[in-house]
This record gives sequence, structure tokens and C-alpha cells, in this order.
Amino acid sequence: MSRELVNLKAVKSASSRTKARIAAHGAEGFEWVRREGASKLFEGRPALLVRSVSKTAAGKENWDGWLPEDEVVVEPFPTLKVSPEGTAP
Repeated sequence: MSRELVNLKAVKSASSRTKARIAAHGAEGFEWVRREGASKLFEGRPALLVRSVSKTAAGKENWDGWLPEDEVVVEPFPTLKVSPEGTAP
């Protein structure tokens, strides 16, 4: 099963919760898990379930959480291009 890795950026009007989660857990990107069209967590607004690629400081576990879709910009996670010799260009 392939993982879709994405980079999330908070929009200017995002809640402090959304901005904090992205800042704390998004350095290495997020794995896209699921989209909910009408989330009860956010008063019926669409939401995204994501899992951090980086581990949390406490417990060394990935962070999983829901973020309101209208508070984030989803971008493809940049991939490192490697030359045939195995080094970055």
C-alpha cells in the first residue's frame, strides 16, 4: 500500500490549534489518511485525517489528527531527486 505524503500549510485565518499542530508535527510532512465531507468535530465542515511522518518528542509516536479542510492548503510533498549514482544533484 503506497502512502500519499503531503505538505500542509495553514491559511492566514486558520485557528491557533491548526497552526500549532502543523508547526509541531509537520516538519517531515504528513501522510494523507482520510477526508470526511461533513465532520462532527468541526460543525459539519469538511476535515482531513492526517498522520505525521515525524515522531513526537513524547513517546516517539506519530501524531494522528483531524484538521479542518478550509484551514489548510494541501501541497504534494517535495521529493528528493537522486541521480543514478545515488547522490542528490
